[in-house]
Amino acid sequence: MYRRILMSLADTPPSDRALVALRCIAIDPQVRCRLVHVLQPEAHVTGFERPAVHVRDIAPALARQAQALLAQTQDRLARLGLHAETALIEEGLLTLEQAVLADATAWSADLIVMTTHGRCGLQRLALGSHAEALLRTSPLPVLLVREADV
Repeated sequence: MYRRILMSLADTPPSDRALVALRCIAIDPQVRCRLVHVLQPEAHVTGFERPAVHVRDIAPALARQAQALLAQTQDRLARLGLHAETALIEEGLLTLEQAVLADATAWSADLIVMTTHGRCGLQRLALGSHAEALLRTSPLPVLLVREADV
């Protein structure tokens, strides 16, 4: 039985199937859930903006969007009858999977839930797979939930 479940949120709201999977696992009212989002400002750098503009405008906008995503997902889970705490992780030196794993370890999670796009072939090669990297490196169990049928 999992007692502490951490769900990593990408830049888009998780699919209903991921939230339902989380709710099905967390059937015991004693289970604690944590929703995390890792800010990756370098993923939004085009190279055309000045650093001052990035610091003043872009980074705060990304943080506001991430907080809104966390709040929206927290509300969706509450409608399913599940309380979850939230955390915004700002780890510039770590990869997304390293930041998720570090937070999961510090929070003493015993399961990590993450959605995956299910990309393969050239798409996976070009875009990479944080889910696969987490799956390969995590000492904790990882549940990957496909966002949609491919």
